[in-house]
Amino acid sequence: NFSTKYSDECCMMLCENRSTVTSLLRFIRSCNRSEPHVNFLKQIMATLRNVVDSQAPESEISVLSEKLGCVPDIFTVLSELLQMFRGNPDVFLPTAEVLHSLVSCKQSSHSDIFLSPEMKGMKKKLEGISQILKQKLRLEKKYIDHMENKKGSDTSAKESAKKVLQITRDLESLYGILKCFPGTEAATFTINPLQAKNTIVRKALLE
Repeated sequence: NFSTKYSDECCMMLCENRSTVTSLLRFIRSCNRSEPHVNFLKQIMATLRNVVDSQAPESEISVLSEKLGCVPDIFTVLSELLQMFRGNPDVFLPTAEVLHSLVSCKQSSHSDIFLSPEMKGMKKKLEGISQILKQKLRLEKKYIDHMENKKGSDTSAKESAKKVLQITRDLESLYGILKCFPGTEAATFTINPLQAKNTIVRKALLE
């Protein structure tokens, strides 16, 4: 993580060595939700994010993302990771960021790539995750409305507001990926804190 953050050469070396990335993907698939595994996953995703965010010359950036995106099963493994860790922003958001960079690279260079079984499978997973998140978002918003109208617990309303904020961010990151696929309808997820009746809820949404 440290070396790829500060050295573009290390980013390029990682992409050149496909077996290293393959080993990382294999390790990702062996992880569970335990704290030690989550900490490992955070480091792995930080490393991959450093690669796609590399400050190398622009021509090199596309090469790095292209090489990383050519590693077998990378789209499958990362989309499975999103499924497993929705609700955990420390893993979910960097994973979505890496996937977005890789899919964007494919979008600009290989239009037919979205017809591949792996990409179709990934899209199906992301759509499934988005449906679950949208349902959770509706329930949390409904709960906040109920708490505000019935003058319920401020603490519960604040926690629910934080969940709304996080789910919205997760959905935005997912649709950033999905909109790269041909035929995907645009979707926007916004929160207007000023509409909140409860001051505590409003403050939570502004964080």
